[in-house]
Amino acid sequence: MTAIAPTEILKSIEQAELEQMAAALNTSVSRVRSMLAATREQQIRQDIESQYGPGAYVELEPVPDEIPVAPLVERLRAEQRRDPLMSLRRLASNVGMDKGDLMRALGLKPRQDGRISTTIRRDTATRIIRAAGIAPCEIPDL
Repeated sequence: MTAIAPTEILKSIEQAELEQMAAALNTSVSRVRSMLAATREQQIRQDIESQYGPGAYVELEPVPDEIPVAPLVERLRAEQRRDPLMSLRRLASNVGMDKGDLMRALGLKPRQDGRISTTIRRDTATRIIRAAGIAPCEIPDL
């Protein structure tokens, strides 16, 4: 007989309960999860406000996945003026990207669809800026 890990049993019980709730509410399991998460969030808010007073719970703004590329390019150009040995080819190599991909990400070259990037993914921008030896805190919104 094979042993079943307690966490697997718990997961199957939770899944069965979620499926029962979804059936009772005539909705999907993912919708039930969302409803439970919202209820839990409301409980947390009430607990914090009862302990610390009204207004103590502050919802944080979600952090956008992308930031404007212009401040990043401006800072990289300043770094290139300071260190003439920092070329796009060397930077791309340090990041682990092809030079053309780096240029497209920075909006210096059109993408495959012909558009110029005006934003860059936050994680990509962080990799690029760190590879250039610049602290991410020097770039607005990064």
